[in-house]
Amino acid sequence: MGEAYNTLKARLADYTHLQQAGSLLSWDQETYMPAGAGRVALHNAATAIQAFPGGAGSV
Repeated sequence: MGEAYNTLKARLADYTHLQQAGSLLSWDQETYMPAGAGRVALHNAATAIQAFPGGAGSV
């Protein structure tokens, strides 16, 4: 298929992975996260989002 389609497919895969990571972090926070660990989880989530060109908001 065309280059634009392949780019879209890759970006949607990245977006899906971010959603899955966010779901895992949310679940962890609600079930197992010790008190005071929220700051670390927030930092990890921010790092994951920044790892993708343009961040998740550009998808």
